Parts: sequence; structure tokens; C-alpha cells
Amino acid sequence: MTSTRKSVNKSAFVRLHSKTTPSEIVALGKTAGISFDEKYVHNVRWKDKKDISEGKVPGVRTRGSSPTKSINGRADGSRRPRTVVGTVVGTPFNLSLAEQFVQLAMNIGLNSAEALIAKVRSAANSLTVD
Repeated sequence: MTSTRKSVNKSAFVRLHSKTTPSEIVALGKTAGISFDEKYVHNVRWKDKKDISEGKVPGVRTRGSSPTKSINGRADGSRRPRTVVGTVVGTPFNLSLAEQFVQLAMNIGLNSAEALIAKVRSAANSLTVD
């Protein structure tokens, strides 16, 4: 039998635990079957801070034309719009409200998210007039 190994995004795992110390993240990763060291955690966090300072979204790659190129192979010389590739875990720049809600639910956990939804339903039910 051949087992297929599922690819794990280590940097996304680190970003999910933004308030945790690097040594704790390494221990959590080990229990989840992900191997990296504290230096890796520091590098991911450093890169995210650098991206934010440059006005970029942390954890997102862009594919498309470079802003420094003047001609991108099009007849009119216009640039292709950049497309976002991958998932964003962290600051929700350029995300719709629904995407932000999903990110929040993933960050706080399903039970906490369901408790918040129950509070919203309760508040909405108290506002409705029969």
C-alpha cells in the first residue's frame, strides 16, 4: 500500500498561533506532526512584519506582472491585474466580510464562533417585533 502524505503549510500554522511563544508553537507543531524549529517561527514573524511595513499582506503571494516592467507582452503595453494566490492567515486586508468572518471563526475556534453566533441570534430575536 502506498500512503499519500498531505502537504502542510508550516507558515500558516505559525500564523494561526500569533500570541503563542515560539517554543510553544514548536511543541504544538510536533504534536500535530509538523517539524520546524524556533528559528523558523522567528523568520515567519519577521517576514510578516516586513511585509506589513511595506504595505503588503502577510502570507499572500501575488502572481502577475511586476510593477517595474513597462511592457508585459500585450499589444497595448498594459499590465495584467495581479491575482492573489494562497490563503491569508493574519490581518484581513482586502477580504470581504464573509471571508473575514471565516478567518475569525478559524482563529477563535468553532465553539467560540458558534457561541458568538448564538448571541447575535438572541440579539436579533429580541429586536424583532411580532
